[in-house]
Amino acid sequence: RQPFGATITILALLAGKWVTIVAAWWWWSNYPYNF
Repeated sequence: RQPFGATITILALLAGKWVTIVAAWWWWSNYPYNF
């Protein structure tokens, strides 16, 4: 039982989710005429 490891895992998942959201928003904001 290592709560520190669990915390790191949760933070990693949240960070990955935010990276995906930010990357998608940046892509659509900067390349709105691709489609």
